[in-house]
Amino acid sequence: MTAHRPPSRRAPRTAVLATLLVLLTAPLAACSGGDTAATADAAPRGTARAVDEEHNAADLAFVRAMIPRHRQAVALAGLVADGSGSPEVRALAERIAASQRPDITTMTGWLTAWDGPAPDAADDLPPGLADAQGAALDRAFLTEMIRWHETAVELAGAELAEGVHRPARELARAVVTTRTAEIGEMNALLAEG
Repeated sequence: MTAHRPPSRRAPRTAVLATLLVLLTAPLAACSGGDTAATADAAPRGTARAVDEEHNAADLAFVRAMIPRHRQAVALAGLVADGSGSPEVRALAERIAASQRPDITTMTGWLTAWDGPAPDAADDLPPGLADAQGAALDRAFLTEMIRWHETAVELAGAELAEGVHRPARELARAVVTTRTAEIGEMNALLAEG
């Protein structure tokens, strides 16, 4: 007959460690789901992950200033689509509107998450633009859009200098790059016409 051994202290300790491991990893497994598009690393600008990141007064000021500018640019681009005399100016206006519409949605989402007050609509356009047609509309559009783009680049520079919200800073970098290139394009179009 074999001698009876006292129970090992390892068994209860191992069971406790295994239970802790399950309890600690279960929330991680639940968060991962099966949809890789919903993971934190894959979250695009404007999603819950981007909204929840830290922000400060500079981020809020940047977003509140940019939303009305974007709205005005989209409205002005609509006028150009109907009355421009230049296919190049129409194409530029379409690109500007197409790039700024999603940014409006993204920035509005940030404001909502931050409990920031919504900016004024500011859809009003500079006087005389609504009645202009052809080459006169093209010149007015280019001149006004250059001015708006220059201000947007300044606002983006302030965001890059003082903002902390990573997605807003990414947007600011994109604003500097795209608006600077578009200013060059618009100056060239003005010189041609």
